[in-house]
Amino acid sequence: MNRYLNIGMMQFEISGDTDQNIEKIKRNVFSLMNGLNRPEMILGPELGLGPNAKDEIPGRITEILSGIAKEYRIYFLPGSIKQVVKDGEKEILYNAMPIFGLDGEIIDV
Repeated sequence: MNRYLNIGMMQFEISGDTDQNIEKIKRNVFSLMNGLNRPEMILGPELGLGPNAKDEIPGRITEILSGIAKEYRIYFLPGSIKQVVKDGEKEILYNAMPIFGLDGEIIDV
């Protein structure tokens, strides 16, 4: 028996404003979930939250993205963000992509 995985992909103009990009992601996910083929997994662009978006994982941004995955019960790879890892007083940045499961929990980064 063949099984297909419906995947939705987001592509949009990324701005320098993280909150504005989050709203674009929400609108894109809503649109994909209300289209002809409801995706089980949605993928976003690299640095889709904007070039200035940086946060710890988990953090404020991942909490919002987690809510989207949970609301729609999808696997969600929203695109990469700059992950902040603190080493004493120093901040180290990584280009990281959180992967959310159906329940909104982070599966991996």
